[in-house]
Amino acid sequence: MKIVKFFRKTYNGDEFLIEEDGKLKRIKKISKEIVSNFRDFSIFLNLISYVDEFLKPERFFVEEDFYTVVFPYYGENEVNIEKLSIDSKELIAYKMLNIAQQVFHIPNLSFPVFSYDDILLNENDVIIQPPVWLSKNIVPPKNPRTFIAPEFEKEFKFNDRSVVYVFGKALEGLDLENEFFSSIIPNMVKEELNERTIHFVAPSLYQSFVNDEFVIPIIERPELYKILELVNKKSYKFIGVVGDQRLGKTTLLNMLQDRLQMEGKIVLRPTSITQLVNQLLQVAAGKVADEVLEELFYVIKNGGKIDVIVPLVGEVIDSIGDLFILVDDYHEKFDNFKAFLKELISLNFVNKHQIIAFSTEVFDEFEFIINVDRFSKDDIKKILEKSFVKINGIDILTDFLFKISSGYPGILVEVLKLLVEKKILVKNIEKKVWECDFDRLSHTNIEQVYDIIKNLDRDLFSKAKNIAILGQKFTNEELELLENVCDISFQDLVKLLESKGFLYREYNVWRFTLRQYWEKFYEKIENKEYLHKKLIENYSKMTFFGVYQKIAWHYKMLNQENKAVIYYIKSIRRGLEEYYSPNLLLFLIDETEKLIPENKILYTLLRFKLEVYQRTFKEVDFEIPDKKIFEFLKILKMQINLQYDILKKYFEEDEERLNGFGVIGSYRRKLVYYQTLYTLEEYEKINLGVLQKICDIPCTTTFVCSLKIGALRLLGNFYLQRNRILSDFYFERAKNIAKKNRIYHLLSIVYKDLSSNISNMIISNNLLDKSIQYAEKAGLSNIAILSMLDKIRIMLYMGQIDKFFIELNKIRKIAKLKNLKPELASTYSLEVLFHIYNREFEEGYNDLQSFKKIIDNVSIRGTFLRALIMLYLFSERFSEAKKLYRNVKDGSIFRQYGFDYFLKLAFAESLDEFERVWKEYRDSEIFLWREEIYALLGDKITKVDPDGFLEQLNFLEREYSSQGLKLSLALLYEGYAKYYKVIGKSYKHQIYMSKVYSLYKEMGFTNYLKMIEKRNDFLKPFFEKSLNISKFIDSENISKSLKSYFEKANLSINLLEELKAIEEIEDPQSLLNYFAGKIVQYLPVTDVYIFVEDRQIEKKYKFSNTDDILKEDGIFSDPLKIKISDKVDKYLHYEIYVSNPLLSVTQENLYNILDFLEIIEYGFVTSLKSSILKLRSFLDPLTKLYTRYYFIEKLSQMFRRASKFNEKLSVVMCDLDHFKKINDTYGHLIGDKVLKKIAQILRKNVRLTDVIGRYGGEEFIIFLPYSSSKQAYEIAERIRKKIEKLDEFPFKVTMSFGIASYPETKVNSSDELIHYADDALYRAKETGRNKVVVFNER
Repeated sequence: MKIVKFFRKTYNGDEFLIEEDGKLKRIKKISKEIVSNFRDFSIFLNLISYVDEFLKPERFFVEEDFYTVVFPYYGENEVNIEKLSIDSKELIAYKMLNIAQQVFHIPNLSFPVFSYDDILLNENDVIIQPPVWLSKNIVPPKNPRTFIAPEFEKEFKFNDRSVVYVFGKALEGLDLENEFFSSIIPNMVKEELNERTIHFVAPSLYQSFVNDEFVIPIIERPELYKILELVNKKSYKFIGVVGDQRLGKTTLLNMLQDRLQMEGKIVLRPTSITQLVNQLLQVAAGKVADEVLEELFYVIKNGGKIDVIVPLVGEVIDSIGDLFILVDDYHEKFDNFKAFLKELISLNFVNKHQIIAFSTEVFDEFEFIINVDRFSKDDIKKILEKSFVKINGIDILTDFLFKISSGYPGILVEVLKLLVEKKILVKNIEKKVWECDFDRLSHTNIEQVYDIIKNLDRDLFSKAKNIAILGQKFTNEELELLENVCDISFQDLVKLLESKGFLYREYNVWRFTLRQYWEKFYEKIENKEYLHKKLIENYSKMTFFGVYQKIAWHYKMLNQENKAVIYYIKSIRRGLEEYYSPNLLLFLIDETEKLIPENKILYTLLRFKLEVYQRTFKEVDFEIPDKKIFEFLKILKMQINLQYDILKKYFEEDEERLNGFGVIGSYRRKLVYYQTLYTLEEYEKINLGVLQKICDIPCTTTFVCSLKIGALRLLGNFYLQRNRILSDFYFERAKNIAKKNRIYHLLSIVYKDLSSNISNMIISNNLLDKSIQYAEKAGLSNIAILSMLDKIRIMLYMGQIDKFFIELNKIRKIAKLKNLKPELASTYSLEVLFHIYNREFEEGYNDLQSFKKIIDNVSIRGTFLRALIMLYLFSERFSEAKKLYRNVKDGSIFRQYGFDYFLKLAFAESLDEFERVWKEYRDSEIFLWREEIYALLGDKITKVDPDGFLEQLNFLEREYSSQGLKLSLALLYEGYAKYYKVIGKSYKHQIYMSKVYSLYKEMGFTNYLKMIEKRNDFLKPFFEKSLNISKFIDSENISKSLKSYFEKANLSINLLEELKAIEEIEDPQSLLNYFAGKIVQYLPVTDVYIFVEDRQIEKKYKFSNTDDILKEDGIFSDPLKIKISDKVDKYLHYEIYVSNPLLSVTQENLYNILDFLEIIEYGFVTSLKSSILKLRSFLDPLTKLYTRYYFIEKLSQMFRRASKFNEKLSVVMCDLDHFKKINDTYGHLIGDKVLKKIAQILRKNVRLTDVIGRYGGEEFIIFLPYSSSKQAYEIAERIRKKIEKLDEFPFKVTMSFGIASYPETKVNSSDELIHYADDALYRAKETGRNKVVVFNER
C-alpha cells in the first residue's frame, strides 16, 4: 500500500489517496477514541453494509492509534454546498431520505453525527459514505458542516431518531425551495427526541419526469390490529403474515415495526443470520455480560454453524426481555436462515419472544397465519385523497384503479406511476388540482402496465429479456455468469431496468418488481432450453454455497424433476461433507422428498437422513422400509436410538446378519455389533482381529475412512483401562485419519477420547478445547457441550471453583434452552460433586433430586446411588450410607469404575476384612476414588499397611502436583495428615492439615473450612500470621514492576515445588506432556509444540496439538507466535513453539510472556537433561536398544500385570546365524554394522507397545504385550524375511527365532517365559536355522 497524496481533513479523520495493486483507493484514518472498540466498529460496518446508498468500505484494519478504513475511489471530490445546483441538491436530498428510511428499518443502526464531509461528488453521481462516530464520551468540534444530535451533546445518548435529526439539519442547510421538503424538515429537527417524526415518506416517493410529485401515504390496515392482538396475547412464537406479491406486506411490516418501537419494544429486522446477530449485539450491549457478547461476536465472525450460534443467541435474547424478530419476504430467505429461525424459536425461553414472518407462502413453522387482504375501493379512494389532495373525477378513477389493480397496492402504485408519466394524470399548478384525461384513461388496460415492449426500446428489450432466465431474483455473480453465456454485458441494462421500475435492488440481490414483469420477460426468451442448459453447465463447475439448488431449479424449469432430485442429493452430500447446519440438511432432505413420487423411497436419501440424526444424537422418529436393501439402515436406526439389547439379540439370533453386501458391508455390520457389545460390557465377545482388519483397509472414501475411525476408536476404548500406550496409539491413528480427511464430527469425538486417556489434566483440558473447536466447526453443539462438561469437571478438581460455577450455569442455561435432558442432568450431577467435597448434605441432596427429576430411568440409577452414598459418607452420615448400600439388591451398579472397592472398604466389618480389600485394591489398576478413600479412610489404611499407604501417597502427590489438581491434592493431604496422626508424628500431621486448610481456603470450600477450623484449633493462629501472597499480588497499592516480580517468583516457586514432588520423570515423553501442560496453564497460548531429539540414543520425542509451526526461531506479537530452539549438549537438541492465532499483544505484554516462558524453559531443560542421562544408561551404546537388565525389569512388570488380568504376552528370542564366522572373516567393525542394521530392522517392524532389548553379543529379545503365539509368529516371520533379503553385505545374513507365549505356556515368572523362548530358539537352530519356532509344551 503506497500513499499517493493527502486527500482532505474531515471531522472524524484524515483521508489519503493510496495505490494498491495498480488501483487508486481512498483511506480514512479514524482515531481509536472515536471508534470506541473493535467489536462495536465491526458491527457498525456490518450493519451499514445493508444500506444500499452508503459507500461500502472494502476492508478495515487496526493500527496502534487508528482504525484505517479502505474505500474504493471513483474520482470523487469534496462537496461545496454553496456552489451546488438545485438539481444536485435535490439529488442529495432524495438520497439522504432513502438512507434515513433504510437506517430506521435496520434496528439498532444509528449515529449521532452527520456531516457534509460524508457527501462526495463525481461526474456521474452523489456518493455518501457512512458517518463514523461511535464514541460514548467525545463530541466532535462544532462547525457549519457538521450536525450533532442534541441528546448526544448533552448526555452522550443517541438512537434512530438522532439519525432523523442530523439528516434533517443537513437537509435544512441545503435551502431547498421544495414544498415536500419544506413540510417534513421542521418535524425532523425538533429538539425533543420523542417529538421528531420519522414518517417523512413511506413507502415510496415518486417523481415524474417533469416536476409533478405525489406521495403514496400509509393507510391503517385491519391486519395490523390482528397482529398486534396476537403480540399482546403472546400465545404464538412463530406467526406467518401471508399474502400474494404486491399486497403491501412490506408496508404493513414497516407499520408494525414503527408501532412496536414506539411502544418501547425490542425489535430486530434481519435478512440473514449475521445481520440478526449484529443487531442483537447492538441491543444487548450493556445489558448482557461482555464475555457472552464477545463469545457470540467471535463465533459469528469466524463463520460458526447454526447449532453453535443458536444457543448463544438464545442466551443473549433471554437476558434482555421480550424480543420481536420481523422477517420480510420469508419465502425468499436462504434455507440456512429459515433453519436458524426454526431452531431458535424451538428453545425453551423464559421470556416470550416472537418471530413474525411476512411471506407469499405458508410454511410448517407458522403456528398462526394472518392473511393479508387486497385493498377495497374505499381503501383506494382514501389513497387517492391523501396522495393527490384534490383530483377531479375521483370515483371514476377509483373504479378504474380497483378494476385494473384488483386491489393489489403494488400494482396500484405502478399504474399511478404510469398514468403520471404518460400525462393521463396531470397536476394543474394554477388550479392546484390533479386532472385526469378520462378519454385516454378509458383506453388504458392492465396489459399496458405490463407491456414491456411499449415501455422499453425494442433493441433494449431484446438484449434485456434473457436476464429473466436467472429467475425472479438473482445476484451480480449470476449476472456475470449469464454475461459469459450470452457474450454481452448486462450491467448497464440492469441499472436502466431499475430506473424504469422493472427491477429493484434489495441488499445484494436484484429482483423483478412484479412477478408479471418477470413472466413477460421469460416468455419472450426464444432459446430457453439452451440458456438453462448452458447455465447448468457453468454452475456444475462452481462450488459456492447453494450451487446445486440453483442447478435443481433450472432442471425444474426444464420439467426434468428427476435430475433436480439428483442435484438436491448432491447438495445434501456436499452439506454432509462441508458441515452445513443439521437443520439446513434436514430442510434440504424434506425439499427433496417433496419431488419424489409417494411410492418411491431413495436409499441414499434415507442414509443421509440417518447420518444427520446420528451426528446430532437425535432419536430416529421415522420408519425404515422392511426390505433387504434397507436392512443395514434398520440396524443403524436401532444403534442411533440406543436399542442395544434389541440390537445384540438381532445379530445373535442369526449370525448371517453380520454379513452385508461385500466386504465393506460386512465390516460395518460387525463394527456395529462390536460397538454394541462394548456398550453392554461383553468385552470377551469382541473379535479384535476383525477390528484390526478394518483398521488396515485402504482409506478410499469418506465412508470407508469413517468406518476405519470407528474401529480405531473402539480399539482405543477397549485398551483404555488395559494399556494406555496402545490405546493412545489407536486414538492417534483415528485422529490423523479424521484430520487428514476433514471428518470433523468424528475428529471432535476422537479428541474427547484422547482427553480421557491423558493423565495430565492440563493437556486433557487442551484436547477438550480441540474437541469443542471441531464440534463447532461441524455445527454439532451437542458434542461441544459434552466436551465442555468434561472441562467443567476438570475445573472442579483443579480447584477453579468460580470458573466451575460460571461455566456450569452457562451450560445449564443452554441445555434448558435446547431441552437437552442428559446434558442438563449432568450439570446437576457435577454440582452434587462440589457439595460432596464441601460437605453440604442438603444442597447436594436437592441437586440430586433435580438430577433424578430430569432423567428418571434405569440407566441413571447407578449414577444416582453412587452420588448419594458419597454424599452420605462425606457428610458423615455413615449409618444411612451403609443402610442404602445393604438395601440395593443389584450390586453390579456399584462395580462400575471400581466404586465397589470404595464401598467394601467403607463398610468392612472387621480390620482383617478391611486389610484384605485394601491390599486387593492397592495392587489393582483402578485409580479412581483413591484420594477420596485416603481422605476418609486414611487412618484405617495406616493401621493395616503404613508403608504401602505412604508409597501410594507419595506416588499420587507427584502426579497431582505436576498437574495443579488442587482439590485432588487437598484430599490427598488429608490422607497424609491421617497417616502421620496414626503413627504419632503430630508436627507432620499439623503441617499437612495446614496444607489442607490452605488449599480449601484458596479454592473457596467455605463450609468444609468451618468444619476444619472447629476440629483443628492450631490452624487459626498459623494462618493469621501467614502472608497471603495471591492477595498481595492483586493489591492495587504495589507498583507494576513489583507485581510482575512477585508473579514470576510465584511461578518459579510453584515449578520448583512441583519438580521436587515429581522428582525425576523417567519417560521423556511424559516430561514433554508435563511441560506442555505448564505452558498452557501459565501462558495465553492455545497451540504448543515441543520436540526433542537425542542423536546419541537415536530417539525422538514430540508433543504437538498444532500443524502450523514456524520453521525458524522467531518472536511475533500479531498474532502471538514464539519459536525457540537450542542444544543441551552435542547430541541433545530441543525446540519449543507456542502460539495463539487469535491473540495480538503489545510489546510490554510480549516481554512478560517471554519472561514466563524463560522460567518454564529453564525447568524443562534441567529436567530433560536428567531424564535423558538416565535413559542413556538404560540403552546399549551400539544398537540403541534396551540393555538386558533394564529389559528384564520391564518384562517382569508386564508379566505381573498379564498374570493378574489373564492377558496375553509373548517373548521372542532372536539370534543371528553364524555370526562368529562373520566376525572372524570380516572383522568386528563389519560385525558391528550388521548388529546395528539388525537393531534398525527390529525397531521398524514391531508395534509401538512392543519392547526390544539386546540380550547378549548377537542375541536379541522382544516382548509383545497383548499378543498370542500366532500374532508373535506373524511379527517374527515378517522380521525374518526382511533380514533374509538384506543385500548390503558381501555375505548372507539370516536370523533364527524362538517364541514362548503366556498363558498358552503355563509359567509362574517372566524368567520361565524367557527360558522357554530360549528352548524354542535352540530348536530353530537345531533344525536348520533361519526359521521361527513356537515353544510347545509337548
